[in-house]
Amino acid sequence: MKPLSWPGGAAVHLYDAVVAQVDALLAPGGTLLMAHSSLSDVPRTIKELTARGYKSTTLKIFEMDIPLLAYAEHKDTMLGLLKEQQEAGRAEFDGSRFTVHALMFQRPLNATRR
Repeated sequence: MKPLSWPGGAAVHLYDAVVAQVDALLAPGGTLLMAHSSLSDVPRTIKELTARGYKSTTLKIFEMDIPLLAYAEHKDTMLGLLKEQQEAGRAEFDGSRFTVHALMFQRPLNATRR
């Protein structure tokens, strides 16, 4: 049996990788569009990029169901892991629903490449 992971767990690593590399990948004045799950600490991503001078805009927020059918065998464990993330301030959800934030980050024109 493969190890159980919580929805958004892999996404956290993906968002961290994008944040770590965005200066190298995005030209000064460039725009990054990102769909970011509330199960993966949206405020942290916004905070990190705005601290680097990126302008942050939330374009839209969509509400979705947590795909618990995919984890039916481990539903209670899955919700327990999500609640731990929620209590630590790293996930936002209500029952079995979460949000996806369509975000736009604009890199300053005067930014230098890293």
